[in-house]
Amino acid sequence: MASTPHQRVRLGLHRSDYMMDDSAEGAVFKQIELNTIASSFGCISAKVTALHQFILKRFGSDPQLGPRVSEAIKTLNLDRVQDSTDKGFDMAAHVAEECLPLNPTLRDLPAALAAAHAQYGVPGSIIVFVVQPNERNVIDQRMLEQELWTTNNVRVRRLTLAELASHRSVLSGDGSDDDDRVLTVDGEEVSVVYFRAGYTPDDYPTDAEWKAREILERSTAVKCPSLAYHLAGTKIVQQAIAQPGQLERFLDPTEAAEVRTSFVGLHLVSTESMESSSEAGLAVQEALMHPERYVLKPQREGGGNNLYGAELADRIRSGLDLEDLVLMQRIMPPIEPAWFVRQGQVQRGMSLSELGVFGTFLAADDRVVINQYAGHILRTKQDGVDEGGVATGYSVLSSPLLN
Repeated sequence: MASTPHQRVRLGLHRSDYMMDDSAEGAVFKQIELNTIASSFGCISAKVTALHQFILKRFGSDPQLGPRVSEAIKTLNLDRVQDSTDKGFDMAAHVAEECLPLNPTLRDLPAALAAAHAQYGVPGSIIVFVVQPNERNVIDQRMLEQELWTTNNVRVRRLTLAELASHRSVLSGDGSDDDDRVLTVDGEEVSVVYFRAGYTPDDYPTDAEWKAREILERSTAVKCPSLAYHLAGTKIVQQAIAQPGQLERFLDPTEAAEVRTSFVGLHLVSTESMESSSEAGLAVQEALMHPERYVLKPQREGGGNNLYGAELADRIRSGLDLEDLVLMQRIMPPIEPAWFVRQGQVQRGMSLSELGVFGTFLAADDRVVINQYAGHILRTKQDGVDEGGVATGYSVLSSPLLN
C-alpha cells in the first residue's frame, strides 16, 4: 500500500467480550476477545433492554399475570427482592428499574461517530458506512444512521467496497501533501468512514475491493477503524499483550495486575511447540490429550471460524498453517435454565451467556476526547453449542440481571 497520511483523529467503537468462568476460585469474568471492527448489535441490544423492562413492568402490574411474574422472579433468588414482604411492593417494576442495567448504546455509539465528524470539521461533509452486499443486520445499522441525523444532523451514505471502487470514491491531490488527500463520494466530502464490512476475506472477492480499501485508508477521512486499529484486534495481538510485562508498557503495575485477572491462557501453536517443554508446548500437548479444554482460533472475524474437540486436535496434528492459529484455554461458564423464542416458537433449555461491553475511544492528535463505557450486549445460547454469533444463528440477544 502507498504511504498513508498522518491520522490526526482516531476513532474506535470497541466491544470486549467476556464469559463467566465457573472455576475453583469462584465465578469470575474472563475475556474472550476485543473487537475493533464492525462490533455489531449494540443498538438492537438497547431495544432488547427496553423490551425486557416493558415486559416486567407491563405484565408485572397485570392483575392476573402479576402474581405469576412475581413467583418467577422469586426463583431467581435476587438479594434485592428476597427480603420484601410488603404486599404493596411492585416486585417486577423494582427488578426492571434496579436489576436491569441501563444500556446507552443507542445514544453513545452514534455520539462518538458524531464527535469524530465534528473533529474533522468540514460542514456538510458526510459519514460513509461500509457495508456488505445484501446486508442482513441492516436494522442495527439503520438505528445508528437515524440517530446521527435526528440528534446531530449528520447524513450517512451506505456503500459496499465494490460500489466505492466503481469510480464513486476519489482522493483529491497528488499525494504529495498529507492534508490534500480528501475523500469524496459522488462529489461529497467524507468526514468518517465506519466499517461494518471489510473484516473477512469474503469481503474482498476481487482486486477492486482491495483498491477501495486502499483509497479509504490513504484518505484524511477518520477511519473507524484504521487498518492498524483493525489489526490491533486480532487474536495474535491479544496473545502478545497477555504475555508477561506487556500490559505494564501501558498501565501501572496495579492496573496491569487487575486487568490480567480477566485473561485466560493464550498460546501460539507451531510444530516446534508440540515437542517443547515451554508453557506453550505443554498447553499444546494437553490440548491434544484433552481438546475439550481448549479452543483453536484463527485470525478471522465474523463467527463460525473456531475449532473445537476432535477438529482442534486433528488440525494441530496436521501441522498445516499452524502459525495462523492461537490456542486459547476454554472458559467454563455456569449453566442456567432459559426460555428461547425462535421463529415464534418457545423452547426451554439449559443455556450459557456471553457478555459484550461496548466502549468508545476518540483522540485528536495527542488529546483523548472520549474514552468511556458505551453499553452492553448479552448473547445467550443453548448448552452444547460451541460458537456464539447472533448473525450466524448460534445465539440470541438477552439482558443481564444484576443481583
